[in-house]
Amino acid sequence: MFKEPINRIGHQILLLAILLVSLSIVGCQSLAVITEDLIVIPFRTAPYTPNIPKRKPNALTGKGFIASNKSNIGQERENSILIEFTSGNIPQFLRSLTPITNSIKLNNKNYTITFWVMPDYLSIGSDRNFIRIPMTPVTAQRIADQFGMSLPTTKIVDLTYEQAALKLAPAYLKSDERMTLSSYFEKHNDEIESKINGSNRRLTAGHKKDIVITNSLNRKKRRVAIYGWHKVNGLPTQPLNLYHPEDYVDYSHGVRLISNIILLNGKEMTISHILKSKDLHQLLSNEGPIKHIRIET
Repeated sequence: MFKEPINRIGHQILLLAILLVSLSIVGCQSLAVITEDLIVIPFRTAPYTPNIPKRKPNALTGKGFIASNKSNIGQERENSILIEFTSGNIPQFLRSLTPITNSIKLNNKNYTITFWVMPDYLSIGSDRNFIRIPMTPVTAQRIADQFGMSLPTTKIVDLTYEQAALKLAPAYLKSDERMTLSSYFEKHNDEIESKINGSNRRLTAGHKKDIVITNSLNRKKRRVAIYGWHKVNGLPTQPLNLYHPEDYVDYSHGVRLISNIILLNGKEMTISHILKSKDLHQLLSNEGPIKHIRIET
């Protein structure tokens, strides 16, 4: 049997094949370093891809979802929202996450964190026909769990606004009994889109109140915690508020999901590790370590 070693050309072909397979696995967008006996693949720099099913060709558009749920309120509507998101009915542009960074100095050591956020709030539909969908924190948490993501803290909301490419002033609708109706969700969405006016989809902030995780939920259980809706001066219109019960939803609420995996000084770890840390929480929290990083479902 012929047992000569692989010739030089064959060896390079083998290395190239291994490289291509490795790149497909790690999702790296950088060039790898190839030597005679070694392949060095730099740390991946591409945004993390959330675990979202592919959108079906016959999925409802955003306006189609509103039309089919005009008479639905409460848990019936929440069930419909959950079904749409967990089946992958979400615009393509929301699947490309945007990196956010923050740096602090602790005990004479510099720390830099990078996490990834959805460029806009959770929406049902296609890139050309979608509606930003308010929902209860329980539904939001279930979707986050399905996608392998997390809900933000108030500090994450602030950092996202600070680094947003497009900052929108809040669009206020009349506060009355229509605030909780699906038709009002669509009306508010139309107001937002009129401000964007065809701009390229990029990290956008200021146009919704975020549903957040907070230690205040340890004292006031079963409430919806909302924060944000920043004004053009950078200050939130809505300070942290837990007035409403957790089943309350109105047009102003939004859900922006965050990657569970973050980088700390270039090292990969989970967001829960940072939020629960005695010192490192300061990178992502203004209220000390976060005891519960999930909404109770």
